[in-house]
Amino acid sequence: TGKISEAEHATKKALEFCQKQPPDLWFTYHCYHKAPDLIGDLISKQFDIPYVLAEASSAKKHANSPWKHSYAQARRNIQAAQQIIELNPDDQAGIRALTHTPILSLNPFLDNAQFAELIPQKQQLRQTLSKRHNIDPSLPWMITVAMMRSGAKLQSYQMLAEALKDIPPTAYQHLIIGDGPEANLVKETLPNAVFLGQLSPENIASYTVASDLHIWPAIGESIGLCILEAMASQIPTIMTNDRSSFAQTTDSPGITVTTKNPKHYQEAIQSFLTNQPKRIAIGAEGLKALQKKHTLGIAGAKLSSTFMDLVSQK
Repeated sequence: TGKISEAEHATKKALEFCQKQPPDLWFTYHCYHKAPDLIGDLISKQFDIPYVLAEASSAKKHANSPWKHSYAQARRNIQAAQQIIELNPDDQAGIRALTHTPILSLNPFLDNAQFAELIPQKQQLRQTLSKRHNIDPSLPWMITVAMMRSGAKLQSYQMLAEALKDIPPTAYQHLIIGDGPEANLVKETLPNAVFLGQLSPENIASYTVASDLHIWPAIGESIGLCILEAMASQIPTIMTNDRSSFAQTTDSPGITVTTKNPKHYQEAIQSFLTNQPKRIAIGAEGLKALQKKHTLGIAGAKLSSTFMDLVSQK
């Protein structure tokens, strides 16, 4: 009841605002069973404007779950939309079961400007950070950037620990950026890592560019921003073939995909630790792929064209 009254209040405010300055289009991000759109559909009908959803999803398993009412609302949202934008291929089957609304498939994207500025400074960054954290600059640096919470994130950390246990800690430096309720457990699980805590996006870029290899199994993750950050930093990623849209494509330059078997993951890590030319070559491939398919500019141009077409049809 509280959420409904909040939604009614928000809708009233939105209507008042739109009456003063009528919009050309309504855009809602991430409409799904836990977060249906309680405002956009109504506003769009009221002002007869295109209704666009990005990252919408619908799975029948939620039809009789505790989320059944919001699940039903999200289904109505999806059926009312004039355009749906999807970054995760896994979501398209559920959408197609509900509607024939056009779907724009958009690659995951990142603003890579800061990374491009930092790459020429890699060695300087490496020296600065090695002194700050007492890290050996002569060893390969592996980096992990992820929240520390229960569930899939913790599973990925535990898999990393299992994969690293038979690799001598004198063969690498492992930097971990992130924090969360399971931080103490993660630190116990990976005692040889250098824990940097939670950092701003600007600081994260410096550490990823200074590193040599990004390791993150990405269990249960569909789209990983950290993978894009690694590509933009010109370093390879090792991940598993679980759910990621990167793992599911046959063309993922810069990314090495293994099974969820820790032994296989360990073998992939060792193949990079002992082969600097391989790290450099595959990292360069990843950067080229990002520049070709995953930049903010490319995504912005596609969205702008789509929005302009929708508005012009009204």
